[in-house]
Amino acid sequence: MPDLPTEAETFIAELDAAVEAHMAWSRRILRCAVSARRVLTTIGTTPAPITDNKSLTLTVTLGLARVGESEDLASAISRADLALYEGKESGRNRFVVAPS
Repeated sequence: MPDLPTEAETFIAELDAAVEAHMAWSRRILRCAVSARRVLTTIGTTPAPITDNKSLTLTVTLGLARVGESEDLASAISRADLALYEGKESGRNRFVVAPS
């Protein structure tokens, strides 16, 4: 009969799984942040022509939120909206990631 894992072994396995899940989440957030930065840079450095002789320089503020496992989309959108307004209050051409 195989040995059953001890409580400590079970705890370590669960902790390892939790750390791995957090690391995966952190990598996804980092990828989102890099993408958001690219959007800000592209929009900020691409003049928008309005007439033959004039163009506008645009800025953008983004609010980002991750949909949690037990969260509905409307709630995540609401958190992203709050992050957007936080970004607008603190300046232009930035992104804010909403807390989970």
